[in-house]
Amino acid sequence: MKYFNPIGAGTWLITEGEKQEDGTWLLYGFCHITDWEWGYVSLKELEDIKLPWGMGIERDLFMGTNPKIGDYAQYYEEW
Repeated sequence: MKYFNPIGAGTWLITEGEKQEDGTWLLYGFCHITDWEWGYVSLKELEDIKLPWGMGIERDLFMGTNPKIGDYAQYYEEW
């Protein structure tokens, strides 16, 4: 699943998720804010980001079925 900032830096290509005891989700994937790196982020953290004009982090609904990280490498020169 892919989350992204619609007005600036921030892309999260999520490969795994685990529901925590408190009901939140801990996500793991290949993320980019200033540099690409593998790491963790909570879904709540993404949902709590407030952007200008009432916007927030969005989920890409058009990724298709069973996407692979490598499928997106062509779109990012840093890879």
